[in-house]
Parts: sequence; C-alpha cells; structure tokens
Amino acid sequence: MSEILDLSTEEMSRQFAEAPVYRKSAIVSIREAIPGERIVTVMADGHRETENTAAEGEFVVTNPGGEQYVIDEEVFTGRYEPLGDGLYQAKGLIRAFRNPTGRPVTIRAPWGEQEHQGPDCMFAALVTPDAPEKITGDRYLIGAREFADTYVLDADVTREVAARRNEGGGAQ
Repeated sequence: MSEILDLSTEEMSRQFAEAPVYRKSAIVSIREAIPGERIVTVMADGHRETENTAAEGEFVVTNPGGEQYVIDEEVFTGRYEPLGDGLYQAKGLIRAFRNPTGRPVTIRAPWGEQEHQGPDCMFAALVTPDAPEKITGDRYLIGAREFADTYVLDADVTREVAARRNEGGGAQ
C-alpha cells in the first residue's frame, strides 16, 4: 500500500531547500503530441507511474529508458536544446532527495493526476537555472533507475547555492 504524501508542506520545502542540485543530462527524443492522446508513463521496472492527456501545443518526451511524459511548449523551449532528428539535450535543473519514508508513495502531480513510485524513488522540485536557490512548486517523483539514467549532480551549482544560503540569501 502506498503512503499518500503532500510535497508542498513546509517540511518538504525545507528538505528541498537543503537538497543538492542535479542537472538533467540525458539526450531524449521529443515529438509533437496529438491533442487528446493519452500518455501512460511506465517506469523501467514496468510499473505504471501516472498518465496524462495531451492538449494542443504539447509535446511527448521519451527518456533513454523509454519513459514517456507530456510537456507544454514553455517547458519544451526552456529545458531542451535541439540536436537534430527529433533528439534533444535536456538542460533542466532540479533539487532532489531520496524518498525518506522507505515505502511506496503516491502524490498529486503538478499535472493533476496521481503519481506513484516505489520506496527507492527520488523526490524532485524544479529550479530555474538563473535562481537555483529558489524552489518552485513544481514537485514530482522520479524512479530510482530513471534518475540514475538521466541526472547528474551539479556540484558547482550546489556549492554556489550553499554559499548564498550561508551569506543569508536563503532558499525559498
């Protein structure tokens, strides 16, 4: 049985503020979504994480392990660099930490659907490259294998954010 969590609580915000910054380093494929198309996100271990219905102007991202999800045009243009032939270099930043419950978890994802992950998943919050000390409300789960395949620690940004926090800049 999954534990239902709210990643927007003050305690979760504190944990995100203290978490390291990771950079999405994977090369992904992206295509225009068909409006009304239902995308089911299936993890590498075969479990169904979530699903989403694509709207006009949205895109479907396929990560290296086959995981698919829907993004809007703003996310698409802001977080991916074209490489050609439908391939893109991801350039997003997140703060992430390992699921502290040790149990399977369920959250209400930013896109409104439930998101389910196992006991070894990562909790993630988007940050913007020009202000990585600020934690956004866009919080979600990432499977352990998918995280390992697509993210790398950005030690430089993590040190920079810690220095700002120590100087009184704080994370929000």
